[in-house]
Amino acid sequence: MMQIHKKILAGLLFVGGLYACKKEAAIQPTPIPPFYTLPQGDQPYDDSILAFKDKYASYILYKFTNYDLVYEVAGVTPRVAARVANPQYIDTTLKLFRSVFMNYYPEDFLKKTMPYKILLAASIDTMNVTYLNVLQPSITGTFASPTTLAIGWADSTFIKKKYPARTLREWLTAAYMKHATMSGAMKIPDEFVMLAPPAYNEATSDPRGVGMLGQATLMADISIYWDFGMYVAYISSRSRAELENTIFKPNYDTKGLIRQKYEVVCNFFRNEYGIDLQAIGDRP
Repeated sequence: MMQIHKKILAGLLFVGGLYACKKEAAIQPTPIPPFYTLPQGDQPYDDSILAFKDKYASYILYKFTNYDLVYEVAGVTPRVAARVANPQYIDTTLKLFRSVFMNYYPEDFLKKTMPYKILLAASIDTMNVTYLNVLQPSITGTFASPTTLAIGWADSTFIKKKYPARTLREWLTAAYMKHATMSGAMKIPDEFVMLAPPAYNEATSDPRGVGMLGQATLMADISIYWDFGMYVAYISSRSRAELENTIFKPNYDTKGLIRQKYEVVCNFFRNEYGIDLQAIGDRP
């Protein structure tokens, strides 16, 4: 009798196990579909955009709304607008993205830091620090947020200006690195944070004295993310000799903070990613 009871119990446990498995399988959440669908067209460059998505898990979009540009999980980014890309210059912009930026960095770094979405636009308008209530064309044609990198070069107006490759490298690098730190894909080193001003919005009266480089476009850009991105951009787009003759001079680096922050950024990339930023800057 005991043997019969054991067999019945085993059978019940087996059936119960099957039921539990089926129930567990039945309540599995439905996978969330992707926000965007590729390809967006049927041009030859659409194949490269699909391959890019497979490799970097990043959507390159040239058909989008301004909502795609400004929306973030935590709210809406500062006022910015973009005109959709001119189809004739999409391939040109993709090639520029590779030639002035991607070709200088190893694949593992790019895979770790690539934005969730890259918007190709004809131009980007931002509300700058001088005209707070007016959207004006961005000189750099770039914009970054925690999920997005926007490149407003896909139009004849921008392309015909024929900016030097190093200038494009600086502008794109600053935006890319700002995105990478805002998204959390890259952590700003503690040593850099320690050298930052107590309050960025109060540091604009003496930017050199607090070790800030360049000029912010958006008021909201005056932050440690922008500051760090500008250092990476300056170093990777200028030779060491150029830096010695400009931002390292005592009359520019009035308190020696610029050289200190330069060393921190270079050491961080070398130790964390095996990347020699100054070697990139020394290249044409």
